[in-house]
Amino acid sequence: MSESRIWILGAADPEMEKIKEILDEFDEDIGFAAVYDDKIKKTRRTLPHEAYKATAVIDEDGNDVLVSKNTKIYFVECRVKDLLDRKYEIVDHHNPGDAGYGKPSEEFLGASSIGQVIKILAKLHYDEPIGYELKDGQWVLKTKNLTLPLPKNVVLAAASDHCLGAAYKNKCPGVH
Repeated sequence: MSESRIWILGAADPEMEKIKEILDEFDEDIGFAAVYDDKIKKTRRTLPHEAYKATAVIDEDGNDVLVSKNTKIYFVECRVKDLLDRKYEIVDHHNPGDAGYGKPSEEFLGASSIGQVIKILAKLHYDEPIGYELKDGQWVLKTKNLTLPLPKNVVLAAASDHCLGAAYKNKCPGVH
């Protein structure tokens, strides 16, 4: 029996929207970090400055999502205060201690949140990921048994979110 899981996504930005598309392709359960907004008198998705102080999880329609105690949580660039006592994994690169924090532009793909999500999905749905490799101008994720090519828009989302300045200066391998 497979473990139930949910991916809780932080504030909306181009990388997060691409992450959502990829998770949807794998039919993964998704929620959004949320806060109660006194101005509109309802719970809404977090803005970037609120993503690590979320108090609720909502679906795309703004409905509350209840996360059972046995569900594994993947926090993607966010935290939900009342769920930090659960089994969870952080997918992030913005704060000290995050897997991708402080990684150089040459390692942008594995350091970015989208790159971390893809590696986790590879492990969950295929087999053990080995790492990212630039092969003949194409980024791929190698696993024990597969070589998975990455679409250019995924690579661009990773570079622009993890190290935008370096991407503009052609310091991210394979990004032009």
